[in-house]
Amino acid sequence: VQQTLQEELTTSRRIRLHASIGEALEALLGDQAQAHAAELVCHFGEAEALLGPDKVVRYSLLAGDQALTGHAWEEAEVHFRRGLEAKGISLSGTEPAPDAEAAALMFGLAQAQSAVAERFRMQASVSYLVRTFDYYDRIGDVEKAVAVAESPGYAMALGNQLEGMVTRALDLVDPESHQAGRLWSILGAVLGMYG
Repeated sequence: VQQTLQEELTTSRRIRLHASIGEALEALLGDQAQAHAAELVCHFGEAEALLGPDKVVRYSLLAGDQALTGHAWEEAEVHFRRGLEAKGISLSGTEPAPDAEAAALMFGLAQAQSAVAERFRMQASVSYLVRTFDYYDRIGDVEKAVAVAESPGYAMALGNQLEGMVTRALDLVDPESHQAGRLWSILGAVLGMYG
């Protein structure tokens, strides 16, 4: 029934319908809208041409984070990619993330990909991590920069690109802190494998 209805609707009518549904659901759900992010991003994604990218980005980030929490790696990857595409962020670039939303989306994408990616696809995850780290380092958000550098599971997969990021993170923290200890541990593992 849904497919038949969609085929009978013009593109502009379908876009307006998704916009109306998304906005009505968002209003109806109120404070609970975040819990339904995956459903909302579907409607706002279809209505992006009419409503713009802001809600697509917002709900893509929320839906991606929820999928990560539920270990739904492939679903998380789809949501984070959708958010980055809505922001017009090139995934093939090397420049730092341009803003906090893009950094959060890239970090989420790197986490999702690292959980399921084959070794040959891991290079993309490395790039997203470095771009995210560069953004947080540039704006002086030490806590988030270090969290990116300490991301669990990356030490064995990222190879020597992680070395530069972890070394830079070590410059941001107190050398006597627990954070420094964790970073030294990651650096030691990387150097042991790739050094």
